[in-house]
Amino acid sequence: MTVESSLAGAPRDGRVRVVIENVLPCVDGGRFAIKRVAGDAVSVEADCFADGHDVVACAVQWRRADADAWLSTLMVPLGNDRWRGTFNVALFSTDYTGIQLNFQQGVSPTIQNAGTARIRGGEVELSWAVTPMFHLDSSLGIINAEYTSVLPQSQVAASPLQAGVFPGAPLPKTPH
Repeated sequence: MTVESSLAGAPRDGRVRVVIENVLPCVDGGRFAIKRVAGDAVSVEADCFADGHDVVACAVQWRRADADAWLSTLMVPLGNDRWRGTFNVALFSTDYTGIQLNFQQGVSPTIQNAGTARIRGGEVELSWAVTPMFHLDSSLGIINAEYTSVLPQSQVAASPLQAGVFPGAPLPKTPH
């Protein structure tokens, strides 16, 4: 949703029902997005209020620079119309070379650096203080770990007893 589309039904006489101001962190008065290193906790604060007696709830939205979808977490009231939302996002990617694999060479089992693999994943942590005495914390982790190449003599087809060792097969002992 763009700012223009959210204002489509707003009164034309200058009245504003909701005010959001004093947002921190802020780069050049809000002209630019803040930047953080993956894994850093990000805390966003703002003064949010509305006219009348309506109950106000706030959420902070974020996304990676190369992502299309926005994620959000609810903000916690700090008092005097000040709100805070905190989230943590970690992304990781690791490439492995020279993975030692067992394979049969003649009549003897042999160990050789026979494969490469890649692990990619991400974690998101959210925290929400519903009240000063009741907090909700949640996290989500996603991981993709697979062989990217395996020497032909080391490849093993998947069976009911094992996942197999071939390009695209999952790495053993990684969570699913």
